[in-house]
Amino acid sequence: MNKFFCILISSLLLFSSGNSDDKINFKLESYQGVVLKILNKVSTNRFEIISPIGQYLELQEHKLIIFRCVVLDKNKNNEHLALIKFEPTEKNENFPEFLGWLVKSSPSLNGVEHPIFDIKLENCLENDPLFPNVKSIK
Repeated sequence: MNKFFCILISSLLLFSSGNSDDKINFKLESYQGVVLKILNKVSTNRFEIISPIGQYLELQEHKLIIFRCVVLDKNKNNEHLALIKFEPTEKNENFPEFLGWLVKSSPSLNGVEHPIFDIKLENCLENDPLFPNVKSIK
């Protein structure tokens, strides 16, 4: 699935159809932080995580790290993408590892398939949030 996203992003950046008046302009910008929404499917608790890029976070016997958050700007229609790794702190066959891109506009396209957690990308943050922040959403 990750190869699919690499090919998709590359093709969007490299190819545009039509003459020069019809060209679609793409701009890829790296951002410094991320906002994620997490649902615990068992307890129905919801959390919002605001984190800088590269920060490890502990989440109920799981580790989460955000490697990159980018915004693909195509003619003023922004697409937010985040590269994350979500894995259990100890090897467990019931809790698979996830390494891939989350897409804000299509969360089911390449989402984290986990029996307990549902993780969705809310936004990429242009400025570094400095410290991770986890808050409960009611």
